Amino acid sequence: MTNDGPQGGDRAHPLNKSTITAMERAVRASEQLRSELEAHEGVGRALLELMATGLTLPEAFAAAEVSPSELREKASGPLDCYLESRRDLRMALIEACLALGFSRGQIGDMMGVSRQRITALAKDLGVHVLDEQVSGRVSA
Repeated sequence: MTNDGPQGGDRAHPLNKSTITAMERAVRASEQLRSELEAHEGVGRALLELMATGLTLPEAFAAAEVSPSELREKASGPLDCYLESRRDLRMALIEACLALGFSRGQIGDMMGVSRQRITALAKDLGVHVLDEQVSGRVSA
């Protein structure tokens, strides 16, 4: 058995490269989001401590030298990036699975979504998928 094609596990295959790139981007976005959420949580804890001393919420924000809009803006950028990277990874996985001959049902089962959702996502990729397309695989 050779490793010269997508089913042979060749990591240099273009679909593998794009899937790996999308996965790396998703991991980086997750790390960035986690870091921002931890910082956000720290500010929240500080505000709770200040309010426990009797300060009102506006006074606590002033004492912590932070504004609610600043907190929202800091978290929204990394969250948007994370959500976009997850979408890109999902699309890369679907594209790779379709190229390997997986059916909509197989991909849907693997990803925890319906065949109809896979069809819609494949359409977004510009790929027309027959009900149970097969290319070297037994359909489910």
